[in-house]
Amino acid sequence: MDYLKWNDAIGSYLFNPDRSGVRVFLYVTTDVVAEVGAPYNVGRDDFIAAVKTGPPWNTRCGRSICQQALQAFENWRTRGIEYPPYIGYLALFVLADTVDVGFARHAYYPGLRWLLGEKPETGMYPSFDRMHLLWDDLAVWSNQDRGGDWGAFDADIIGEWMHVGLPRAQTLLTDEERDNLPYLFADNGLDPHSPPSDREMAYLLADDPHRYLKRHTKELLRSTSERDSSTRAALVEILLEELEYWDGSAPARPHTGEQARSYLGNLRLAMALDLTARTARFSLRCRSNRQYPDEGLQLMSEKIGRPLYGYEDWQGWSTTLFDSETQTSIFDPSHLDWQDGLLLIDREHSWKTILSKHSVRIMVSAKAFGFDGLVEDSQIPKSRPFYLLSHHDHAEILQTWGHECCEGFSEINLNSGLPNGWRLYSILRANSDALIRDAFPFLAFPTVLRIQFKGGLKMRGNQYFTFALPQVALTGAVEADGVFCNDHRMEVDPQTGMYTIPYDLSARRRIVEARRSGECLSRRSLYALETVAWRDSLPTAYLDKFGRHAQADAAEKCVGPIVYGFTPPDFNPEIFLPPSTGRRVFFVGRNPGEIVQCPNETIPNDWQPVWAILIERRDKGTVIYCGSDPADEAPGTTGCKSQKLCRLWKEILWYRRKQIADPSHSTLRALWRKYREVARHVG
Repeated sequence: MDYLKWNDAIGSYLFNPDRSGVRVFLYVTTDVVAEVGAPYNVGRDDFIAAVKTGPPWNTRCGRSICQQALQAFENWRTRGIEYPPYIGYLALFVLADTVDVGFARHAYYPGLRWLLGEKPETGMYPSFDRMHLLWDDLAVWSNQDRGGDWGAFDADIIGEWMHVGLPRAQTLLTDEERDNLPYLFADNGLDPHSPPSDREMAYLLADDPHRYLKRHTKELLRSTSERDSSTRAALVEILLEELEYWDGSAPARPHTGEQARSYLGNLRLAMALDLTARTARFSLRCRSNRQYPDEGLQLMSEKIGRPLYGYEDWQGWSTTLFDSETQTSIFDPSHLDWQDGLLLIDREHSWKTILSKHSVRIMVSAKAFGFDGLVEDSQIPKSRPFYLLSHHDHAEILQTWGHECCEGFSEINLNSGLPNGWRLYSILRANSDALIRDAFPFLAFPTVLRIQFKGGLKMRGNQYFTFALPQVALTGAVEADGVFCNDHRMEVDPQTGMYTIPYDLSARRRIVEARRSGECLSRRSLYALETVAWRDSLPTAYLDKFGRHAQADAAEKCVGPIVYGFTPPDFNPEIFLPPSTGRRVFFVGRNPGEIVQCPNETIPNDWQPVWAILIERRDKGTVIYCGSDPADEAPGTTGCKSQKLCRLWKEILWYRRKQIADPSHSTLRALWRKYREVARHVG
């Protein structure tokens, strides 16, 4: 086979319509080369010879293999070929990281020289520092030119050595191991939205009992050798990145009788803490990046013996789990053995939800997630207050750590709420994990420098809509002195610690880099997709209020959703839902006591209605949303001075909850349940 045949054969093996929307890795080994060359009865030796010869237009034969690769890359799109003609060279660079020529695992260049028939020795290969141009272009071709239709490739750098980190990112996990990772993530109850520390990730997957990972992979995860530290860190970084891309599902496992894909949700403890009364109330919520079933979840467990119910709430979170389908009783998990964890299953929808088995649990403010109180998280937050729930067996080590390594450490003695044998600690700031990271890997600070994309509206892979780009979070012990996007320095938000990606850059590819002293420490990229061609020109046709053609100078006209020359009237509750005999309409605001009955009463100027509740005959009711933005209309707790109105607010929202049908839309239904829960506790 000549070079271009090899190039296209490997290209079609890696990139093809079956990989549409799937992340692609150039995991090229001797076995892969043999498989690609088998139809032509050729193997690795023929491939190496073809690469050394290069494409037909190669005039640099005899020079550095990297110089030949650069010539293959130059202006290749003008040649009218299907696959980038440098894929064969990149495959060689990856293959070089999979051969053993007697050097340490972290030594890359001896393998490359050995494949090329040269003396295997260390030291950068000539012009290898320019190969990032090819890796970057492959990412552009797969994501931008092909739109991800043949697979999406990311030219992300793994490890501390930038140039070697590009091919090495392709080889640390085999294709089989990558395919098995969803099983490991599901079995360990990992959450893509809130990944574990790198120590915890290595600890969990190194002891994999199902042989989903190769022996040498688990040995590397267990290794404490300084020689393996950079490679081990790179492997853990890849595992964390794979978790970030995981969609929360796991295929049916072979030889187990499973018939269908299962979906995972992570159970998290939620805590309402009353420091005045010194009480705590616990509940459970589920978190998943899968869409919840429309009818909600009905979860079963032998430990509980009765079904629990939950519905989609907000940004992947469920409502608190209820004991009954009517949602009249919130399930209290305080009687469970938290050290033993919990598995809840909805067999109808193939859902599994897992509460971890930790005997120390991190509780953070839930406001960032859109609800009140505290909720369990998987990592200690940096520079922010948090609480620890701990079994009393760990009291001595946690108190020593808290007093020596933390600020504002104190134990909170509660009158009620805590399970037997558990303690609650409050911490303003954790400065070090030195005394606890070995005993509790899940409490360890992150050590691998990582760039993470948070939020945004993703189309697929690493493609986001331009109008909803994600924010950037930087984690790890290594301090960077700047975070850049396409060489534009990004400013950090002191409140959230997040960086904002510029939306007005001309390039579709946004390369985010963490740098120190001008050197790139970590890099990730995404693609901004503009799916709407915004019109800058003036409209050429208008309509009047009857849908007929209108002149451009007409006083009242419209084009699309834009209306000219018309001001809508003020809100009038008397015509919104005109009551008839036997019907009443209550307008309800955000705070207790904000309630009026129309048309006999008028809405005051100091609050706006969120709900219109129509009470029919026989006291059956319907609730209709009449607010402006559900995301900004969570119920308040500031009651008015009128006890009579507060009692009426509670009567309509709480005591009559069984007679008033919930809104049909999931977002409004979740918001309505929050109002009912606030009404429940109105005095």
